[in-house]
Amino acid sequence: MRPFVSTIEHVDSEGFPLYSIQYHNEKNAFEYATYPSTNVRYEAIDHSPEGVAFSLHMALFIADLA
Repeated sequence: MRPFVSTIEHVDSEGFPLYSIQYHNEKNAFEYATYPSTNVRYEAIDHSPEGVAFSLHMALFIADLA
């Protein structure tokens, strides 16, 4: 298994904070589709209560920064 970095945070007390995410944080709550021409659901998306809560937290955090 290879590591995948999806969220980065750097806080420099002398500069400014930097945040970066590399995923669609809304997908956990709203993506319940299947692969084209099949009945196979997207299994790589975490639909657990914890996964949805974390994605909502990150979405609100990034939106508040904007």
